[in-house]
Amino acid sequence: MNHNGLVVATSIVASGGYADDMENGDVLMNSLSTKTPVRVVRGWKETRASESPDSRAEIVSTYIYDGLYTVEKYWTKTGHHGKLVFMFELRRNPGQPELAWKELKKSNKYRACSGVCVNDISEGKEPFPICAVNMMDSENHPQFNYITKMMYPDWFSPIPPEGCNCTGRCSDSRKCQCAVKNGGEIPFNHNGAIVEVKPLVYECGPSCKCPPSCYNRVSQRGIKFQLEIFKTESRGWGVRCLTFIPSGSFICEYAGELLEDKEAEQRIGNDEYLFDIGQNYNDSSSSQKNQ
Repeated sequence: MNHNGLVVATSIVASGGYADDMENGDVLMNSLSTKTPVRVVRGWKETRASESPDSRAEIVSTYIYDGLYTVEKYWTKTGHHGKLVFMFELRRNPGQPELAWKELKKSNKYRACSGVCVNDISEGKEPFPICAVNMMDSENHPQFNYITKMMYPDWFSPIPPEGCNCTGRCSDSRKCQCAVKNGGEIPFNHNGAIVEVKPLVYECGPSCKCPPSCYNRVSQRGIKFQLEIFKTESRGWGVRCLTFIPSGSFICEYAGELLEDKEAEQRIGNDEYLFDIGQNYNDSSSSQKNQ
């Protein structure tokens, strides 16, 4: 940005990947002379399950905002290819929240957790084990039947929606019938994250001719982040993720049993995990509850 006639840097990404490819070193030197605060974003790489069904894992870069820094000094050195590289020392401004990136890097999915009472509540039904952890007391986790797909009663026989005729990954949103339902665009980016908030998202499904690698098939590929069930101090049991979740990413499907209102009311004394579904959209033919 322009600061009293000088072009200064206001933000940098520190991912550890820079060698001798840094240009415009004078911009940060201007930030040094003006003492302009610089926003620092830190990044690192980790192994994560791939969005592609053809691959089980991929290297993913994670970035998180780390706060305001001030450039203290700079110097130069010769890079790997003989080019001049500008080196900068930045000091974090006081009075800011603690370094969030340190906590995120501590909670990677390969750590050994203390207080584990169940190693995998999914019993192998998910790509990753989902452990239950209790560091509060001796209570075991609630007993339940873990399922990965919705359970429908005999009376529920919906008409399958018409699918698209795309032969590729539905890259042409003007011709894809599912993209048309989403306002004329694929709602996900190539990393499987929602790019715009929508009240309802239409994915390609069983009636579509596009391949499993289609960009509009995200939730049906299952979880991609390491989850953990844990006992809280005052609010019962909860779910948390052991890795950073990029904004807009799919986490997991809340799968359960579809019930009519009458049967749901009969069970309400034994199970509080009930909520109404399908009342706000024209696609639903009746008022139902999911358990």
